[in-house]
Amino acid sequence: MLKEKVEVTLFFYIVLDVVAIAASFFVSFYLRALFFTDAELREAWQLGSYLWFLWTVIPLWIVLLLYERAYFSLERKSLKETTIPTIKAVIEGLIIILAVLFFAKIFAKSRFFFVFFGFVNVSFLLLVRWFISFIQGRIFRNPPFYHNVLIVGTGNAADKLNQFFETHSQWGVKIEGFLSVGGEKCMVSKNNVIGSFEDISLLLRSTPIDWVIFTIPFKKKELTMKGIKICKELGILASCPVSDYFPSLDTNISLEVYNDIPLLNFKTTTLRKWELLVKGIFDRVFSFIMLILLFPLFFMVAVLIKLTSKGPVFFRQVRCGVNGRKFIFYKFRTMVEDAEKRKSELTHLNVKKIVFKISEDPRITKIGRFLRKTSIDELPQLYNVFKGDMSLVGPRPPVPQEVELYEDWQRRRLSMKPGLTCLWQVDGRSELDFDDWMKLDLEYIDTWTLSLDMKILLRTIPAVLSTKGAY
Repeated sequence: MLKEKVEVTLFFYIVLDVVAIAASFFVSFYLRALFFTDAELREAWQLGSYLWFLWTVIPLWIVLLLYERAYFSLERKSLKETTIPTIKAVIEGLIIILAVLFFAKIFAKSRFFFVFFGFVNVSFLLLVRWFISFIQGRIFRNPPFYHNVLIVGTGNAADKLNQFFETHSQWGVKIEGFLSVGGEKCMVSKNNVIGSFEDISLLLRSTPIDWVIFTIPFKKKELTMKGIKICKELGILASCPVSDYFPSLDTNISLEVYNDIPLLNFKTTTLRKWELLVKGIFDRVFSFIMLILLFPLFFMVAVLIKLTSKGPVFFRQVRCGVNGRKFIFYKFRTMVEDAEKRKSELTHLNVKKIVFKISEDPRITKIGRFLRKTSIDELPQLYNVFKGDMSLVGPRPPVPQEVELYEDWQRRRLSMKPGLTCLWQVDGRSELDFDDWMKLDLEYIDTWTLSLDMKILLRTIPAVLSTKGAY
């Protein structure tokens, strides 16, 4: 019910934002013209030469505003909480536009216009947010937009829902009261308990209730089923918390319907599908560009490897990707040709619990030691990223033999696409204990966002340059 209100509000938000962006453009353009004292400059200032900016900025700004969550939602409850995301979105958009102009060497455009547009645009967008906040507070709290809610149950879940609705009162939800269930501890104010479960049918017939939420413990699920049946017969929306039926599940939950069969999904990875799409597109485009730019370096490294040791230029190995899918992993060869055969001779020198790591591996060639210290040996994995086997950021891909030794909690690191760099590589690299690797990988999966990826990529550069923990 609240979701529908959020979606409707978002639609009007986007429409008004498009109007605000267009208005900002025209206001900025004509105000900028006033600063020209020279008649020749004023005549050269033509609207047609800047319309490209308007058609570019509208979709780009909407994407950035959505990404920064600069809209009122169940997370953003006040005007203050949308102000900073709105300003950030505009600044990010201007940086992108100015960077494109700089690299495209379009120096004739007025930089002052873009800065002026930024200030005007932020003002207009914040005005839109104030206007919607004002209207929302007036409309949703009055008939017919507000909804009366009845909560069946008086335990912890009922109390949490009560607190949630109180902090989101601007969405027009009013709790009419609570119905007690025999034997359940009362965690809500007793003054708000208006009856017991047995009164539900009478209460729904005599009071205008729009939504009934059942927070009855699972052991009394037959009461929930009975209550839902009563609501169905009376045509009233009924809901119940999933946690009552699937307790202690620290997962992301979603519902999908296939041919009228509802399936409840429990995922440990993110549900931000459009952000994952952006991540995938960025991976492919960035890796393609880097493969082209780094081709001269690849050629030089290939020549050095061939001149200093026998064997192929590239080291190929089977690694595990998402959910254990196997793929061919590429690196520049840094060891002698028969390194894999000699591995069993060096097992006693391994410094890790599961992963095979030796601090002073005698199989590494002279050029290979340099490639490892500088992480140049990892660059061929850009091809894995371009193919889609890997991502730029994600847990490092393990070999199948390591995966076989994983405990169940460790295997969850395979639930996300492996990456070229990861959280533990910028927090200590090979100096960290194996369990710390695993915990940082799981932390990355549990807290993943596009901005986290960008932070890791930026932190990877100094981590690589320092060569700390690389061997």
